[in-house]
Amino acid sequence: MVTVQDRYGVKKEISVPTEAKIMSGTASKTLADLKAGDKVTVEYTYDVATGKRTAQSITVGEAPAAGK
Repeated sequence: MVTVQDRYGVKKEISVPTEAKIMSGTASKTLADLKAGDKVTVEYTYDVATGKRTAQSITVGEAPAAGK
């Protein structure tokens, strides 16, 4: 489980299954490699019935510019 803060300042808890890809550039990372304050982009699914967010992938580093 990770807690992220979105661009609007809202904190969200997201579960991270073992099959989720965690990348920094071209290097593969683990959940243990993430540190508080890291800038990340998380792609996740949201289950409306349970309110649960599940990560599909996490990219460490600045988010790509809009439109790229």
